[in-house]
Amino acid sequence: MNKHIEKYLDHYLEIPTPDYAVMLKGEWGCGKTYFIKKYIEAKKDKKICYISLNGIKQCNDVIPQILLALAPKEFNSKICKGVISVGRTIAYGITKFFNVDNVFNIGDLANCVPGNTVFVFDDLERTLLEPKEVLGFLSDLVEQQNFHTIIIGDESKFSEDAQEEYLSRKEKIIGKTFSIQNQNAEVLPTLIKKFADTGLEDLLHEHLDAILLEISKVNKYCEREQVNYRIINAAIREFYFVFENVFENEQLKGYRSKIFKELFLRFLVMFYCLQTKFLTIKDVSICAKYFPLDDEKTEKRTDFRETFPVWIGDTFIEIENWINIFDHKPVDSSNLIEHIHNRVNPDIPNWEKLWHFYEMDDEDIETVYNAVMKEISEQKHKNPFVILHIFMTLVNMSKNGFINASAEDIVLDAKKYLDSIGNNLSWNNVSADINFYLESYGGYGFQANNSDEFKDITAHLEIKMREKCKENIDECYKKFINDITDKNRAYAKICSPDYQRADIFTDSNPQILWNKLISLKTKAFREITHYMLEDIIRHHLCNKKSEKQFNFWEKIISLGETFLEEHPNDNKAKCLQLQKEFLPKLRELVDHYEQQ
Repeated sequence: MNKHIEKYLDHYLEIPTPDYAVMLKGEWGCGKTYFIKKYIEAKKDKKICYISLNGIKQCNDVIPQILLALAPKEFNSKICKGVISVGRTIAYGITKFFNVDNVFNIGDLANCVPGNTVFVFDDLERTLLEPKEVLGFLSDLVEQQNFHTIIIGDESKFSEDAQEEYLSRKEKIIGKTFSIQNQNAEVLPTLIKKFADTGLEDLLHEHLDAILLEISKVNKYCEREQVNYRIINAAIREFYFVFENVFENEQLKGYRSKIFKELFLRFLVMFYCLQTKFLTIKDVSICAKYFPLDDEKTEKRTDFRETFPVWIGDTFIEIENWINIFDHKPVDSSNLIEHIHNRVNPDIPNWEKLWHFYEMDDEDIETVYNAVMKEISEQKHKNPFVILHIFMTLVNMSKNGFINASAEDIVLDAKKYLDSIGNNLSWNNVSADINFYLESYGGYGFQANNSDEFKDITAHLEIKMREKCKENIDECYKKFINDITDKNRAYAKICSPDYQRADIFTDSNPQILWNKLISLKTKAFREITHYMLEDIIRHHLCNKKSEKQFNFWEKIISLGETFLEEHPNDNKAKCLQLQKEFLPKLRELVDHYEQQ
């Protein structure tokens, strides 16, 4: 890649008295500077004079920089020895060092610059000079002095007025223009060497292929032609700053590679999207949310979820921490370390180990199987989904000849077990609707979930769950109300699967919820009713669509309207909230989902 540019430059540098410059263009951070420096360094017979035009206000400021770049070691040595006093300007010191009376005259450069010098002027678009000034100066350098000159910049960054003037003058000095193409596989290994001080260099090299793939994907997602290596560089530095304590933690050292891959690829994607302004901080939360709301499914965010599935539902660390990280807010490193430790070194229960029986040898299977059967005999498992996992794994093991018990006997044992522990089920583990959760538990699909045995056990399980849910509905409902009306509103808890799958509004008394809401102080009433509309009511209406639930919210609307009639003059702020937002939007939601 870019070999055609190197071939042309080989030809250009052999021209004895060039009368034109060569332009290397491309987006910021795409590797233009890296390319030319690497190219010139390979030319042992050439001396590179690299000058950044960033912030240059007048052409006369460029010549001292040129001379300083040509003899930095000698000149700096004289400064250190006091030959050039600190009180004098650098420009004055240069004139004395080079014995030039008028260093600001471009013609004097011929006496100071070796004939094998190649000038590289970078950051053309970042100069404060007008295009006619900077191009005029470069034109004198090329046409009068016949120096080999390479100009680097992003032409697209000029303002509209400057763009027109630049293009009209460009052809007089620039004889050949090239676009630098991405060189990820070449640039990144070199860039990684800069991070030896972080202790991440080995991890960056180990996961280089995965990083290159992710860079390619995110660059395409952000609709960029060229990769911005400055952002990649900044991402690595920022990542180290945020997660330094994680990688220095003794307990996690054995998992450094896994942790790095899980964290860095996610971090890199979002950091790149934010730095290129393709996503905002608000988008971070929405893109990574497990249950995105209908009105949040913009094309850009939908594409993000399809392009980077690793972000969907499993963000490795809580989404709140990611938001704090990217919003430059404090993150509790001790909690972060504890959470990551639990992710990479979990206390795996025996039933979960048994699920992987096909990967074990005979001795391990027997050990884990006996441990699970002991737990069953002691009735240690109360979670209905874990129970379903255990007995369906046993069914699968039976059908594959790993254990002697028949599938029919295992089904009978499962029913007996559910009957015996039915009264001990906790409401947090119970739902009136099991169907939504048949696909997986904790990331594991149920064994033999299309079999008759599965249907038989789940049918029996659902009966027990409905019974238990009915028994505990009042307790669930009151606890839920207390949580959502708490001053902190327990966001994480309310959005957990336990609340999402509990059909707490069916057969519940809406008056209890209304009384609690209307008793809140005005500010809390406004915030909590708004939050309920966005994250609670919408979710339950969307997923349940039951007649009883619609009746529940119809009653809430009725109670709100009655309150407005009875309080025409007092509770003004609450009345406004009811009139302007809560009741109209609640009516809209009920009508919308009821029609579906």
